[in-house]
Amino acid sequence: MATIIPTDWATFDGINELEKETLYWLADALPDEFHVFAGLRWVASLRPDNLSFGEVDFAIIGLTGVVLLIEQKN
Repeated sequence: MATIIPTDWATFDGINELEKETLYWLADALPDEFHVFAGLRWVASLRPDNLSFGEVDFAIIGLTGVVLLIEQKN
């Protein structure tokens, strides 16, 4: 079973119900060596006066360091 972060994701208000269903599936389907980050927020700066903000639904990281980003559309 994969590790899900945040650990309180089942009761976390920042994740909608359909995304929680996906997290249940990912936690069960992926092996222990995987980590799934849910509701991951990011900030990018191309110039000091120009910040971009965003969020990705899931970031899955395996042992080799490969990252898979998923934006779920319902």
